[in-house]
Amino acid sequence: AISKKFNIPLSKKKILISGDMFYKNNEISFKVLERLIEINKDIVFIHIGGSKKDTSTFKKLKNNIIQLPFIERYELPNIYKIIDILLYPSIYEGFGLPVLEAMSCGKPVVCSNNSSIPEVAGDAALMSDCNDVEKFAKDILKILDDKELYLSMASRSLKRAEIFNLEQFHYNLIKIYQEELDKLNF
Repeated sequence: AISKKFNIPLSKKKILISGDMFYKNNEISFKVLERLIEINKDIVFIHIGGSKKDTSTFKKLKNNIIQLPFIERYELPNIYKIIDILLYPSIYEGFGLPVLEAMSCGKPVVCSNNSSIPEVAGDAALMSDCNDVEKFAKDILKILDDKELYLSMASRSLKRAEIFNLEQFHYNLIKIYQEELDKLNF
């Protein structure tokens, strides 16, 4: 139903990329896709929040990129349900929410190793320099070709995402405040 709604082929491996700001590094993502389809034609990129201008210099990839507009937050888990991998070669991030979103849905992540991304991804992702097309392509193929690795990364993703549980954060914050209030002996 999700694939049908967004016109996404069921039979192809699906890799998610997001955004159209320069620091999302979409040019590198598209170069990775070029490299991947040289090896496996059954791969598509789902590009959330991108625009047609992003792909203007990659015209031969048009059949392998599904452009989705910015979608409502409640729809995002549906997209994560149908993808196989998140590719996130960002040049820099303040946090890297798509990495956490993918991990929360048990999806393997291939991402850059800069700014806050390693802190968010921990050992749950395969990381490299944000411009290393060959390493990104190699890591994606390794995950797609090795079911055991895929399942291991999916499990690590879920476990890593637990660290960022909002309810646990709130509980810990309240506990700290309560401990400090108790020290004041009112």
